[in-house]
Amino acid sequence: NIWEARFETYTTAMNLLSAVSRWSLADSEKIGIWGHSNGGHIALTTAILSKKAYPMALWAPVSVGFPYSVLFFMNDNSDLDRDLRQSLAEFEKDYDYKLFNPMGYLGDIKANILLQQGSADESVPQTWSDNLFAQLTKMKKEIKYTVYPGADHNLAPKWSQAVNEDIVFYKNFLSP
Repeated sequence: NIWEARFETYTTAMNLLSAVSRWSLADSEKIGIWGHSNGGHIALTTAILSKKAYPMALWAPVSVGFPYSVLFFMNDNSDLDRDLRQSLAEFEKDYDYKLFNPMGYLGDIKANILLQQGSADESVPQTWSDNLFAQLTKMKKEIKYTVYPGADHNLAPKWSQAVNEDIVFYKNFLSP
């Protein structure tokens, strides 16, 4: 089931976070989450579900609601897209899709967030990050937002600057 597989990514992330305390080389008090693109979507959802304050760095996260977060990336040139749309229609017969939209639960986030976006990103529109920042700011969430002029989806040519910003961010929240 394509939808079950999609939603299992959140369960997998939650299981991984709960397992950290059993790893001898890990400090479960010093967990940070980094997510890029769809990984940013998974990171946001994990922050919502866990209700924990894991500091979170997000690069160009997919931060629009379900099912648009899936439909946006279809290119209407394959049978898979048609099958996916039909599957979504079946899903909506049985479920209220709004319940599966993490953007409706942003108020549950306790994490400090570093949001980074390239202005020339052709995969995740900057407006998505602009809107996420505006929503979280309105909710008085702790968030810093950096837009890199001319940077692409992987924040090139500002990749090193973005990584350094991540390092400083995590040091501020995870250092003793």
